[in-house]
Amino acid sequence: NEKYELSRASLKSYIESFPSSDQINLAWRYYLSATLQLFDLIQKDSNTVEDFSKIQFFSDLSWVLSNGKGLTDKEIQESRFLQAKVGFDLGYTQETMQKLLTYIQDYSKHSSVSDAHLLLALCYDRLRTNYEGFIDHAEKAVQAAQKLEHLSSMHIQIFNALLRYEEGIEQLPSLTQNQAKRLREINERAANHLY
Repeated sequence: NEKYELSRASLKSYIESFPSSDQINLAWRYYLSATLQLFDLIQKDSNTVEDFSKIQFFSDLSWVLSNGKGLTDKEIQESRFLQAKVGFDLGYTQETMQKLLTYIQDYSKHSSVSDAHLLLALCYDRLRTNYEGFIDHAEKAVQAAQKLEHLSSMHIQIFNALLRYEEGIEQLPSLTQNQAKRLREINERAANHLY
């Protein structure tokens, strides 16, 4: 625990002090690694790391993704998606939505795109202001998940969100008949996918 914290602090100092160093790419990769290790630790037990939180992790990923050098495409892709997930957990809904829209555009063929659509649908669900956005991304998430035969805890969350919409369709004044019909169809497909 303390080793990762010390490594992270030392690497950050090195990166800020020697941005033109021959070793800067390696320093960025080690910094990302230490940050990911600390995040793993707080996921298991938030009391194990004193000065590190999800907020700090989100901030670290922003810094790495904005300034980092020498990261692999896979490291960048995984960091971008992880940052969106953490942003959602922290309640940064608008920022998460922007990150996910860009992510979906950049990684449209990646296997994680179904989870990205699901998370984006959950953002729309949280805001309850754009039913079409929710419907569109829930539908894409379920379609992509069926193609990949992929099921995750987010699928259960989206199914629950669909149920909330299903229960309140008549009380949603701005929902068109077509949107209500699409919600019912998505709900049925999601249910079939879950069972």
